[in-house]
Amino acid sequence: MKLRQFSAAALLFLASTPLAAQIDDVPVSHSDYQFGDEAHLDRRIEQSAIEYGIVGGAVAAARGDRTLYLRGFGMADREAGLDATADTVFPMASVTKFITAAAIMLLVDEGKLDLETPVNSYLGNDGVRPTYGREEEITLGRVMSHTAGLPFLYEPIYADENRVRPSFAELMQEHGYTILPPGVSSEYSNLGYEILAEIIRRQSGMAYEDFIRTRLFEPLGMASAYIHTGRERPPGTAQRYMADGSIVPGVDTSHPGAANAFMSVRDMIRFGQFWLRAYRGESTLMSQHAARLMITNDQGEEGKGAAHGLWPEEYPAETLYVSHGGGMAGAKTRLAILPELGLVIAVAINEGNATAEAVLGEEMIRSFETQSNLYWRSPKVPEALEGYWSGTIGGNGPVAHLTLDFRNPLQPRASLDGRDVLVRSVGGDGPFKIRLDAQLEGVGFGVTHDLRLRLWNIDGQLVGEVKQQAIGQRDRDNPGKGFWVRMSEAG
Repeated sequence: MKLRQFSAAALLFLASTPLAAQIDDVPVSHSDYQFGDEAHLDRRIEQSAIEYGIVGGAVAAARGDRTLYLRGFGMADREAGLDATADTVFPMASVTKFITAAAIMLLVDEGKLDLETPVNSYLGNDGVRPTYGREEEITLGRVMSHTAGLPFLYEPIYADENRVRPSFAELMQEHGYTILPPGVSSEYSNLGYEILAEIIRRQSGMAYEDFIRTRLFEPLGMASAYIHTGRERPPGTAQRYMADGSIVPGVDTSHPGAANAFMSVRDMIRFGQFWLRAYRGESTLMSQHAARLMITNDQGEEGKGAAHGLWPEEYPAETLYVSHGGGMAGAKTRLAILPELGLVIAVAINEGNATAEAVLGEEMIRSFETQSNLYWRSPKVPEALEGYWSGTIGGNGPVAHLTLDFRNPLQPRASLDGRDVLVRSVGGDGPFKIRLDAQLEGVGFGVTHDLRLRLWNIDGQLVGEVKQQAIGQRDRDNPGKGFWVRMSEAG
């Protein structure tokens, strides 16, 4: 896999530091890409970063144990001038729950825990008070799948506040009751995952963070990963930013088992690969049965609804997609796995932009899978545009030769001066709107752009304008330029 940095000309505020060596030694080839290639994916990641105003982040993709893509972009710390890379350590927020659930499953494999056991059996005097339902219905498995009837709780504790994290006993005294009968509904609960962290402490005889480190992170070679407890920002980690660019203070939570992990996207991929191996029955660390329980819901259905640590979701082409995301002030993350396809995707950005996180992940899935996904559908050529079109882009004179091979409406193709380029979208009924992931060389203002065409069919010819639609900078607009287009059907 070629690890290329983004050029300053391509995106002035993006990282210029090369990324570290890949996880494995198997090179990525052009055939690994089902849509475009590495350069095209770089451009789409760049463009998404700009369009959504992301300060900085990193993304990664793997197929099985092969890493396909690693990339950092923007700034990990704008004030210190530190670039984001694939090795920048980001706060994971609720991706921590995936890790906590996996730790529970290690203890299940060892016979120390049982998902059907009432959770209070493990909590002594600090158990859940059954305001609704019966105590025996509040099982360990229901706590994992957010179906135990526990209340909502999100309690950040910032460095500039005069507060300390409560003890587990204090937390349960204040919040440890049910708001619904167990098993009735899935209600997301950070409290539930702090209960799981406490059970890990009690059943293992170790601090929660030590168990995670010694039983998961160290065996998996996740050198950047740790559980942080404390209000100060850990040294060397990505600075968190609000949407307006202001800095988020350092933060702890009252529920570290739900929110306090830190790691790089490189190590996020390692953790996803570990779970995928276990799902396939190929892990010596976790049983296949335990891994599959993590995507099984309270009714025993695999791949449907809230499960024991992961969230199976509906996905096009009936493809199994499981993930856990995380979001806090100044942090948005996702670790997603498509088990049947062997694909693992990781995204981490240093602001809480859920749309940007989702788009970045889907762009990677789009690159390595032929099928549509949650945010993208394969372009379909309007009937009036079907055919093979050839012509010229020009300004004061000819600039480039363009062909649009729209003979197969489900597989539109294009070339610019003989170079194949990607058709990102095509539609409309006059004007026809076409977007190409391509650049015109040597003309315009010398900034990174793609091409947006608006064409009309006039007397059997396609005529109109193509815009060099520039990718902007963070603090200003980049210039763009329009050219004329004339194309004829070439048979």
